[in-house]
Amino acid sequence: GYAIFSLYIFIFNILSTTMAPLFADISKGPKDLLSDDFGTKMTVKAKVPAGPAVLTLETERKSSSLSSKVSVKLASSTILPKGFSLDKFQMKPDGGNALETSLTGAAPGLKLTFKGNDGGAGDLGVEYKKGTLAASAVLDVVDLSKVSTSACFGVGASSNIGGCASYSMSGKECALSSYSLGGSYSSGALSVSAATGAKISDVNLYTLYKVKPVLTVATSTSHSADKPFGKFEVGCSYGGFAKVGVAKAKVNCDGLVSGAIVKKVDNYTVTAGATVSSADLSTFKWGVGVSL
Repeated sequence: GYAIFSLYIFIFNILSTTMAPLFADISKGPKDLLSDDFGTKMTVKAKVPAGPAVLTLETERKSSSLSSKVSVKLASSTILPKGFSLDKFQMKPDGGNALETSLTGAAPGLKLTFKGNDGGAGDLGVEYKKGTLAASAVLDVVDLSKVSTSACFGVGASSNIGGCASYSMSGKECALSSYSLGGSYSSGALSVSAATGAKISDVNLYTLYKVKPVLTVATSTSHSADKPFGKFEVGCSYGGFAKVGVAKAKVNCDGLVSGAIVKKVDNYTVTAGATVSSADLSTFKWGVGVSL
């Protein structure tokens, strides 16, 4: 009877398994809450449709001058080969250019990518997602100095496990330069994920808890043999202020307090952010971003 029950649980877990994310995204939820919208820059961003392309203009005020960059995105269309997308062609303020492209449809679940710039960087990548597996690999095709790989597997309906590794091919000796292991688990309103640092030197733990439909809390902590409880960061997002917008706040172990308000008005979004050290109020910084 126990053997039959165990077999039933095993089959149920396989059938109820959800699609796994890339290993780099197993902590995406809490990381996004603790990082997005907390900027202190003065920016204006506008997206302008131009036929099959989307033109993005970004301007930032730096002291007494303005710095602008222009990006173009062109999804699959009749003027591009089937499955090929120009994800970004960006002209930077310093005169440099960056290019990102992708190709899908070569095989089910397969995506090829390229990211490079005229400063001498160029990475050729491959992503594969099918069922319970999500894998990726990136090769430096300019200097052939590094290759990075990752794999993540779905376990049951609410868990993922995986790892990543980088192999250095520069210099006279080739060796494994870094590696990491991790996993995630979610149950109801709570999500927990953990990943080791380079060469499993420490562990970074993330949690995301949806207290109410309008209130979400996230935490980030690091742990190692030398520092059982090292750095930490706690933040929350509250969307119960209808007239104000979404309010966000966070504090870290260094006493840095940050806050942000995100308000959508018609077809544009205004984001106001500020940071200050609890030990020195003169460090107060603020910024406003407008996205059209």
